[in-house]
Amino acid sequence: MVAAGANAARRLDAADADPLAGRRRLLRASGKGSGGALTALGFLLPTLILLGVYILWPLADSFRLSFFRWDGISPTPAPIGAGNWQRLASDGVFWRSMGNNFIIVGLSLAVQLPAALVLAVLLDAGGRKLRLLKTVFFIPMLMSSVAVGILFKYVYDPHFGLVNALLRAAGLGEAAQNWLGNPSTALVAVGLVVCWQFIPFYMILFLAALSGVPSELREAAFLDGATEG
Repeated sequence: MVAAGANAARRLDAADADPLAGRRRLLRASGKGSGGALTALGFLLPTLILLGVYILWPLADSFRLSFFRWDGISPTPAPIGAGNWQRLASDGVFWRSMGNNFIIVGLSLAVQLPAALVLAVLLDAGGRKLRLLKTVFFIPMLMSSVAVGILFKYVYDPHFGLVNALLRAAGLGEAAQNWLGNPSTALVAVGLVVCWQFIPFYMILFLAALSGVPSELREAAFLDGATEG
């Protein structure tokens, strides 16, 4: 028993000297043999197959077809080399579309992140009393992009859309217009729809981060004079 106690003491001393030794032993034990790797591959394989079939393969095939002239019906596409790419590089509509996409991305990020952070802070401060609002705010993220596009097509409709109807009801009928058909308002209208759908995604990320802050840290910050603002 004395020898066993001495051995245990030496192991404790070694653990104190190297606090990561236990973690390294655990990692070595979990990596022994090929069983762990095969198990991980078994879990990853369905996802990898789906990614390959529905994302990687269509991308690769689209890139291959870009070197052909094909109407989508004839069985034999005609090879034209880099002709499609040359035409694309000299197409003004393409470059304008690229610029519009960058504008929408910039507008979306400038609106989404601050709005999501504000919502996350308010919902975190409300605690369980605002659980219903968390669900309501997350609903847009659950909708498909196609459904959102169809929905807001009618919301922005120049004749019977909700936006113009509200403007007329508020006595601002002169401001009613074709929001998606006017070049000066189309980008902003589309950008706001993108923000409406994806703000909940960042809100959930911020909420997860806020919920991970220990209560002791919050109490210590309050004692030091910190506030929610």
